[in-house]
Amino acid sequence: MKNNWMYALIVLAGGTCFGILSTFVKLGYENGLNLTQIVMAQFLAGILILGGMLVFSKKHSLSLMTLLALLACGIPTGLTGVFYYHSLQTLDASLAVIFLFQFVWIGSLYEYLFLEKANQKTSPLHCYSN
Repeated sequence: MKNNWMYALIVLAGGTCFGILSTFVKLGYENGLNLTQIVMAQFLAGILILGGMLVFSKKHSLSLMTLLALLACGIPTGLTGVFYYHSLQTLDASLAVIFLFQFVWIGSLYEYLFLEKANQKTSPLHCYSN
């Protein structure tokens, strides 16, 4: 119970990060950039940051299955960013952030209905299923 405030701070930090991003995206749109240019700039920045981290990290070999799993996890994350930036063309930034965070309860509901994980103690819906 003592650390419950940390979860609220983590959500606040996530919302703040996406709020700052949406401000830069909106400024990009106002300065004549299109969705492709904004997304490519973000991907380029990410590649440069990860490349810099790679230089200073230990080298590990990854199996093909691990690489495919990483790719399968990264594609939805990348598409979320693309769809989020696309929505910023027509929505206010504050409303877009609220819509973005709907995936939390939708994902929990999906687990509860289709994956039968509601009875696991790690599930957010565990307290409602008993």
